Amino acid sequence: MLVSYEHEDGRAAVDHPVRIAQRLSFSELPERDRRIIEEDWRKIHGKISAGRAQDLSEGDTEYLGACTKAANASVTRTQANGGEAAKPRAFSFKAGYMTVLLRQMLSPDEAAEEYESAIKDSSVLRKKTFEQEILSRFTPFAGKTITDIKKEVGKGLNPKSKDYYAMLARRMMGVQGKKIEEFEKAEITMKTVQLRADGMPKEDMSFPAFRFAELVKEDWDAAVDDEKPGSSFKEQLQKRFLIVVYQCQGDCKSGDRKRFVKAFFWTMPNDVLEGEVQRVWRSAVKAVKKSDGSRLPKKSESAVAHVRPHGRDGSDTDVLPDGSAITKRCFWLDKKFIKDVVDSH
Repeated sequence: MLVSYEHEDGRAAVDHPVRIAQRLSFSELPERDRRIIEEDWRKIHGKISAGRAQDLSEGDTEYLGACTKAANASVTRTQANGGEAAKPRAFSFKAGYMTVLLRQMLSPDEAAEEYESAIKDSSVLRKKTFEQEILSRFTPFAGKTITDIKKEVGKGLNPKSKDYYAMLARRMMGVQGKKIEEFEKAEITMKTVQLRADGMPKEDMSFPAFRFAELVKEDWDAAVDDEKPGSSFKEQLQKRFLIVVYQCQGDCKSGDRKRFVKAFFWTMPNDVLEGEVQRVWRSAVKAVKKSDGSRLPKKSESAVAHVRPHGRDGSDTDVLPDGSAITKRCFWLDKKFIKDVVDSH
């Protein structure tokens, strides 16, 4: 039974208007959804069977997740098949999947216009996984210049647009619009990386700007059903990424001097996330609580992540707890770290 209600601030949950209440069986889901969910189950089951439940991550799967279920981070359980103690988990459909599914049920015409499916023929998933199918679409373009790729699939795209390279990647996948249904459901984040001729990324990888007032209320170890919000940066890094790589040949000023190299799916390793990334995040929270913008973790202090401005300009500010205003900030992944990720794939 699927029940969805519309939240209204200041109103008791029992009085929130119900938008949908409908029985929905697994067999009624689209075939491509069922096959992706079945593959997700196999991935989760495989890790548990191998005694690697401690390595489970939301980024392992597309639609079906293994969310943490514990009162606090210290709660663990012994694995039946050996391995180190692991956090309790439960199967859950990802928020992105439920959001798109509900929109498709409530407003099918609007949803059809908003989301474009990359998998037009679900029968391809009988022989390949979703990720294998997506990556196979990039293969014919490997080594081709941006100019040639635009001639083949980029008709109508503006090379001066900020998201030009992301749009070109979608065209290589056979998608015309901005929202890929399967990516929205799986909460997959696509990131384009441009390499210099020497193989070093041109810049660090940015994430959405955070609000200081919200950051200090977050809990790194929050479980899915905790009242306290979890770390938004951790949630971003637990998701699956599609990394699309382009490389410059020389000055990089012309599409003829830049080529598509490869695309791959990637998830932040759990040991890095729970180690260095968590340390940087806690350092940022500590600095914000003290209203000391000068102590936010700098690029020189970590080989993985740091914090620096992400406002449109100097006037795009946010307020620290003491009331002082500084330019908005966001977390960044260091380009040397990104280079290692690219090189390992």
